[in-house]
Amino acid sequence: MRRILSCLLAITLALGHAPAHSESLLPEVLSPYSAPETVDEMRYQTSLPLYFPSLDGRNLFADPMTFTLPRGQMSARTILQALFMHPADQQTQSPGGETDLHLYGKMPVEVSSGICTVNLDSSALALDAQDLYTLSLCMAASLDGINGIHSINLLIADRAVGMDVADYLPCGSVTAHSGVELPVLWEQMRTRATPLGENPAEIPLSLNATLYFPLSDELGCMPEVRTLSFDGQTPAILAEGLISALSQGAHYLPLCDSADIASLLSGDVEVSELAGGGRLLTLHFQSELESRLSLMGVRPINLLASLVMTLTTLIPSVGAVRIFSGSTLMTSLYDDEFGMLTFEDGYQYRRQYQSFLRDTARFYVAKDRALTAITRSVPTGTTEDIPTLLRLLSEGVTDTERQTGLSATVPPGLNEEDVLGLAMQDDTLLVNLSPRSMRLFSAISGDQEMLLCYSLVTTFCEALHISRVRFFFDGAMPQTLGGNIFWGGVFYLNYSLINQNRG
Repeated sequence: MRRILSCLLAITLALGHAPAHSESLLPEVLSPYSAPETVDEMRYQTSLPLYFPSLDGRNLFADPMTFTLPRGQMSARTILQALFMHPADQQTQSPGGETDLHLYGKMPVEVSSGICTVNLDSSALALDAQDLYTLSLCMAASLDGINGIHSINLLIADRAVGMDVADYLPCGSVTAHSGVELPVLWEQMRTRATPLGENPAEIPLSLNATLYFPLSDELGCMPEVRTLSFDGQTPAILAEGLISALSQGAHYLPLCDSADIASLLSGDVEVSELAGGGRLLTLHFQSELESRLSLMGVRPINLLASLVMTLTTLIPSVGAVRIFSGSTLMTSLYDDEFGMLTFEDGYQYRRQYQSFLRDTARFYVAKDRALTAITRSVPTGTTEDIPTLLRLLSEGVTDTERQTGLSATVPPGLNEEDVLGLAMQDDTLLVNLSPRSMRLFSAISGDQEMLLCYSLVTTFCEALHISRVRFFFDGAMPQTLGGNIFWGGVFYLNYSLINQNRG
């Protein structure tokens, strides 16, 4: 009886102190869940269509399959491995034909900003250009919408793939094409190639390309797909066009820097052969490149990552890049945060910069007694990571954001260690927070407690594409913390506290 009276009192407190529209925000009182004790990988089951070439090779055929997927970019990797392993049947071909396809390297699947770059091992070289293009279309259709993916890049052993015999025509960034026959798409690709006997430097080219832009305030870079036009198709012309596009800055990435690096070039791009096969690009910049970049407000190590990732993702067979600053070959670079990065004989490889790849995480802060979304860069694969999101919520807003009226909802000082356990049950995220979290939350009262609670709920639900959250504190289920709302139930995603002009 005493427990029932306590619950009624808690609900009365919530109704008495909450905003007028907050009755719909009250959590469901009954909770059959237990507090999770570990932060394990949260998997979810879903049915997705995988796309394979039809037996006649004219269309992509959808084959629905049920998956138990991890969250984050590992879900794309799981789907791709299922696609590669699918055998031919009475309706479809295997996407690799008789070739067994395997992923390559320590980070074979990169997902950032809705762009997925897939790195296959050298066995994929057994496929001809048309088969590789069809494989790209299968991957693009199968991953379309997963973790926001809208574009695919295909690499083989860290190198981009050429779509013509001379290895000049890039595949570019591929998107899903519903309802268009495969021979039509291949013919559109094939007609871009340099005609036999003509000079590829004189054949214009337009395609979708992925550009990697340096971050403004943190270590790393982020990608963006743009439609670019080039005056020709040689590796040197493609490289100069990509550098020019990077110099114009990102169109959709507000967290990234722009720098006119094209103006720092001091000579033509040189193309030579690597000893083990593939192409080497050599770039000549003006002397004191590092100091010139610093004056532009660009972190030199981020710019190198931007250049190498961009050039090797698009230009066929480019395996390494060398950079001269004046007459000095760059063989190392020191960064205060990263430390020393060394390049043996000046060769810079794509794999050296994969750890620089970042993505965008979205979370909610307060403005005018409501919530509004802001973004931060995070390591790729962590946009759905609840401990990371809690840390971002606790770190709050910058001085510049504070001047616009934004303020943090979650008290400072919390980090990944304050998440004691996570689990997913019945589309409900169970979050077990630390005793420190409970103490800090209990000090917040009034409307601020409602904003605190729903900044957590909205951030977590949006990140995981779910609708409900249940909170525990050190394994317990408190009914109240600051005295303004009832914490002893399941909170539903509800946008009534969100600013109408939310991002």
